[in-house]
Amino acid sequence: MTLRQVCQDGNRISLLDCVALSGLGEEEVRAIAGHLLELLNVPHRHLRKHPEACPAVHPWSAVF
Repeated sequence: MTLRQVCQDGNRISLLDCVALSGLGEEEVRAIAGHLLELLNVPHRHLRKHPEACPAVHPWSAVF
């Protein structure tokens, strides 16, 4: 099973899963996760400051 398949199934994966599936070391996976969290917070902070930029309808929510 690939990392993409695991994520598409809606499951959460552990750090050990990430290490095993990626072939990277634990520190590398942790570093990537840290950067990813920073990147995910950018739009969150922007929308908190600019609520008018948030769409009234969220069609992608139905997917989840």
